[in-house]
Amino acid sequence: MDNTASTNTINTSENINENDGRILNLKWIFTTFLATWPWFVASVGLAYFASFLYLRYTTPVYKMANEILVEDGKNTASGETKILSELGYAKGVDNINNVMRAFRKHELMKEVVTHLRLNVRYYEYGRFKVTEFYNNNPFLLYVDDSTLANLNKDYAYIIVFKEDGTFKYKLKGTDKYQSGKVRQPISLEIGTVTINTTGHPIHFDAEYEVALTTVDMAASYFSTKINLIRPDKTDNSVNLTIEDELQQRGVDIINSLVKAYMVSNVDEKNQNSEKIIAFINERIKAVETELGDVERDIQVFKQSQDFTSPEKQSDILYSNTDIYLKEISSLEVKKEIISALESKIRKAGSSHELIPTTLLGENESITSDLVAYNELLAERQRKSVSYKDENPAIQAIDKELDAKRRQIDNNLGVIKDGINLRVRELREKAGAVNQQIMQVPEKERKYIEKSRRQAIFQELYILLLTKKEETAITKAATTPNI
Repeated sequence: MDNTASTNTINTSENINENDGRILNLKWIFTTFLATWPWFVASVGLAYFASFLYLRYTTPVYKMANEILVEDGKNTASGETKILSELGYAKGVDNINNVMRAFRKHELMKEVVTHLRLNVRYYEYGRFKVTEFYNNNPFLLYVDDSTLANLNKDYAYIIVFKEDGTFKYKLKGTDKYQSGKVRQPISLEIGTVTINTTGHPIHFDAEYEVALTTVDMAASYFSTKINLIRPDKTDNSVNLTIEDELQQRGVDIINSLVKAYMVSNVDEKNQNSEKIIAFINERIKAVETELGDVERDIQVFKQSQDFTSPEKQSDILYSNTDIYLKEISSLEVKKEIISALESKIRKAGSSHELIPTTLLGENESITSDLVAYNELLAERQRKSVSYKDENPAIQAIDKELDAKRRQIDNNLGVIKDGINLRVRELREKAGAVNQQIMQVPEKERKYIEKSRRQAIFQELYILLLTKKEETAITKAATTPNI
């Protein structure tokens, strides 16, 4: 009994001590909070104030995106592409990688910069922040497009407007101000310009800055903001994104970049078509002359030999060789075109014109060489707008073009040798029939030989006329590949 009582007494004492501890802890927390609550309130207020300052004076960066759907060159290899393949022009298919590379071209961004005048930027200096304007600037600097395009270094001017319509300005980094008046021309280092107000709110006596940079520098700057991502390798879409402090400017850059690419893509296709048509016209003139000579030769032969038509036996022999003559005629047509292309290659080093390939469009090796050559040539043409021929970048491309031309020339020679070998094989197969033809009267044999040559030129002439019309129709219906 006594032991049990003692145990109960001890447990009761421990419970009291624990309760006292809890009471003491709650009291300590409560009293501490009462003593320090102003600091808690101040901390929350300070955090709110810091957040307000950050949001107020930090320039936000916006991300704009545009999804581009690229035509699948493998599935749309029709029209112009088929014509080019049949004529021997290796025209590379428009695939997604080529489109992505084209959008990254420096020259394409230069067109956007020139169109949107992105190399002229406007700022206002506040007490804690510099604000940039786009389409809402309170004034505009009117300067000729040619002056902007020919800037060779950067300029920046500080302008302070007065309520009476006047302003003072100076070159940034200098101390001496000069006076000017709105809508009145003033002389700057870049030339004569005019400053007009736009109607947007203007802060008098505040410092504004107008910065002018070269087109190259501006294009390089905005190119760093562009990003191209292919989210899914299985489809034909590309995400074109840009990060910029000014939302509307980012939207305009993306839209203008897409529009500039579409115009460039159509122009490039049309340029190739025009060169193809020019090449066909050259060959048509040559074939017309040769065909006319052959037809006149046949006419003279008939008149001088009093010959009207081959005898029935000769006609039968001629028809027996038709199966061989058709293939030989087709191969001779190819040889004629290859010879013209070889001549074109020899002139391409100085003329920098598109080099057509052989009629063997299925030859992957020469096709890839021609695609690479045409891409290099297009790159050279774009760079030649900004650089002279002595520039290392142009010279490096010229070396690659020379190597490609030699490679294409060698490939054409190999293909031509193959055609000659095939022609010899066909002539050997037709040898027996030819031996019989040789036994017919001399007049008839000569007539058959002349008729064969006439047939070759007639087939070539019809082919060229057909492809010229098809190319012209395709050019008229040319659309961009996005």
